[in-house]
Amino acid sequence: MGERILLIDDDPAFVETSQAVLEKSGYEVIVAYSAEDGWQCAVKETPDLIVLDVMMESKTSGITLVYRLKTCKQTAEVPILMVTSVYEELPWLYEPEDFWNLMAAYLEKPVKPKTLLEWVGRTTGRRASAQEKGESGEQPFSSNPSAG
Repeated sequence: MGERILLIDDDPAFVETSQAVLEKSGYEVIVAYSAEDGWQCAVKETPDLIVLDVMMESKTSGITLVYRLKTCKQTAEVPILMVTSVYEELPWLYEPEDFWNLMAAYLEKPVKPKTLLEWVGRTTGRRASAQEKGESGEQPFSSNPSAG
C-alpha cells in the first residue's frame, strides 16, 4: 500500500467518498469520526498525512486537535490538510501566526475528488498518475506560504 492518510471528519458521506477516492489511488486510509478518535489514531498510527475537518463535536474540535497534534513530538511533523465548510467564519477567529501556518493547505467543502487527490499528492510528494493529472481548477482558499 501507499502513503497512509488519516481522515478525520464526522460527516459519513464525506468520509466514505474521500476514502474511496484515496484508496482507488493507492493510498492507505485510516478513518476517525471525531477529534478524540482522530487523536488516538494519529498517535497510534503516525500517518503520512492528516485530512481534518474543522468542526466536528464542537465548533473548535478540529482546531483544538491541530494544536494537540503540533505539540506532540510523535505527530508534530505530520502535515495537515484542513477541510471546512465554515471558511467565512474562520479568518476572523485566528491570526495567521496562531493557526493558519500550521497547515499544509485549507480546502473548502465540498471538495472535488480531483482537488483532494491533487493536494494529498502535493503534500505527500507523490506524483499524480496519468489518470489523476490535470488541473482541478480549484485552489485552496489558503495555503501555508512556507510550504512552498
